[in-house]
Amino acid sequence: MWGLLTIFFLFIVSRSVIAHIFEVLLIAVSLLTIFMAAFTTWRQGYEAARYFLIAWMMLIITGILITLVRLELLPSNILTENGYQIGAILLVLLLSLALADKINIFKAEKEKAQIN
Repeated sequence: MWGLLTIFFLFIVSRSVIAHIFEVLLIAVSLLTIFMAAFTTWRQGYEAARYFLIAWMMLIITGILITLVRLELLPSNILTENGYQIGAILLVLLLSLALADKINIFKAEKEKAQIN
């Protein structure tokens, strides 16, 4: 049975189709892993992880859009084709906010330590 499926995928289905299937699976697994790691860290009480989670959510959403376009479930247009760049820009902006928040937390801790 598995041999017939292997022959089917190797010879009947185009190799580019197989490559797209693996591409979609790898993207989905990596995005899901990033999301779960950020969510778990945030739920454990690390407040700076909220910015990281929101930032990666922007990239995950645009990654899902690209995946749906590659699977031909969404039409290809300017927004869907350039969505990953938009998501990357939002990621950088939100991670900058996270860095600024972390710097403010360090300043507050330093002032608190100097008062005590």
